[in-house]
Amino acid sequence: MPETVTQTASLLPSAVFCSGAAWQRDPAIFSGTDDTDVEDWLASYERVSAYNKWDDSVKLTNVIFYLSDVANLWFRNHEADISNWAALKTSLTEVFGRLAVRKLCAEQRLRSRAQQTGERFTSYIEDVVNLCKRVNPSMSEADKNRHIMKGIEDDAFQMLVAKDPQTVSGVIGYCQSFDELRKQRLSTRRAGYQEATLSSLALPQDGALDQPLLLQRIQQFVREEVAHQLSLSACPPMPAPSLTPNLQHVIEEQVAEVLPPPPQPPLIAAPLKYADAVVRSQPSPASPVYRPPTRQFEPQQPATPP
Repeated sequence: MPETVTQTASLLPSAVFCSGAAWQRDPAIFSGTDDTDVEDWLASYERVSAYNKWDDSVKLTNVIFYLSDVANLWFRNHEADISNWAALKTSLTEVFGRLAVRKLCAEQRLRSRAQQTGERFTSYIEDVVNLCKRVNPSMSEADKNRHIMKGIEDDAFQMLVAKDPQTVSGVIGYCQSFDELRKQRLSTRRAGYQEATLSSLALPQDGALDQPLLLQRIQQFVREEVAHQLSLSACPPMPAPSLTPNLQHVIEEQVAEVLPPPPQPPLIAAPLKYADAVVRSQPSPASPVYRPPTRQFEPQQPATPP
């Protein structure tokens, strides 16, 4: 009976995957050579471990698979000295996350942090708040607001100066409202942009041209002007559409300013043929020098009379 039980147990799979079980997540890789903060990585590793239901022993066993480069080399060199997960966290923080260096890097980034073109207000504000937390975990709301306003875009800065929010939450709320109003205003301006532009253009001298036809003529004139500027017209240009001279002059100036000057092709010498190379290597014959012929006989002197 015991042998039968043993054989049956050996045939059973060691683990059975259930379709409803949560899929395991993998922590990020820490190398110790880039700008990744070791404390942020440890917090992320702890969060993923809690999701995967890893205890401290499993955390310590699996950590080698999520270390690379210098961090992986350091762990393999000191693995025998690390007995538990708490000791590993302490050693990693001491080696790769010294408090003074971490604070100095955060201060440098906070000093030069500014909102980039196209960056959302939420992304910029949350990044500044995170840097403030690294520099001083107990930083006041007034100091955080000062760092936020120091690098925020000009329009939002003027709005925040007028509103004078006292908390970071207030800054976020005002910026979100400002962003929504600005989007609504831009969408409204785009809807009437075409009509406003066409109505402001000068009509031809006959004054009987409607807006669709005027737009068609302008597009045709712009295409011909661009082709002329880029020297793409192999044949003589077609007659320009009937536009006022002022409007034609404005379009020509705008196209000339937008398009870069055509690049000048570099001068490349033609490849030297073999016959030319042979002729060039031989010295040219010297030009013949003219020399007067020498006299063979002396001229006879006339006889002297007696």
